[in-house]
Amino acid sequence: MGIDWLNIAEKCFEISEQKNLHVADLANLAVQNRLSAPEYDQEVLKSGFSSALSRNVSSKHPRFRKVSTGKKNAKGKTQYKRGVYSLKKIKTSLADPQLIEDQQTTNKDFIGKAGEFSVMAELLFRGFNASFMTVDDGIDVVASKDGHYFHIQVKTSTQRSNGSFQCTIRKNSFNKHDNRNTFYVLVLRYFKKHQPYLDYVILSSSQIDNFVSNGTINSNNTISFNMHFEKDKLLLGRLRTDLSFFLNRFDRIK
Repeated sequence: MGIDWLNIAEKCFEISEQKNLHVADLANLAVQNRLSAPEYDQEVLKSGFSSALSRNVSSKHPRFRKVSTGKKNAKGKTQYKRGVYSLKKIKTSLADPQLIEDQQTTNKDFIGKAGEFSVMAELLFRGFNASFMTVDDGIDVVASKDGHYFHIQVKTSTQRSNGSFQCTIRKNSFNKHDNRNTFYVLVLRYFKKHQPYLDYVILSSSQIDNFVSNGTINSNNTISFNMHFEKDKLLLGRLRTDLSFFLNRFDRIK
């Protein structure tokens, strides 16, 4: 099976949290974080990233872009840094949510199950063969696509009276399922102009690990996500980390 260069490159950007990365940096991150098969050394990875990203930036729907030097050549064309790329931001239709319905009286089990069904529907629309786990042991949904299997935990929050959303993951459960095939979907439900909206935050296990290690989110017995919308961004915690990139990105489950 060949390497999914673009997917690995995207995970490297998530881990590094750097805006721009050279293909050599991507190769180094892939090795350090065991994102590729052990038989691929850094030179092979560097060459593979270079070819894949070069093709991608010229495609109809690129996920990456070349990085400008800020200069133009003699013909007036933009010059680019050799081998350096950045991850494109995916535009999302964010709106300022308005809390117009008190949902606090709804049993949390109903809200949780509703969130799971909504995630199941989104996965099916995208061609995943998905099913619920008979017993909730930290994984709610198992989904498969193109011969790959994924474990998905769903956490659902309705908007609170202060406009924020709160989701928590049990630390022991997270540690038990901490691997590259585990994803967490945070379902955010809110109202705008009397209409209900759902947004989904798609996070890999490694991304949550990164948030915990750099202090973006608190982690004791639980891993807590406190989020709120501000203008065109979804912000996380006291550091106000921008989660907009992860909104509605079901394509990250691969």
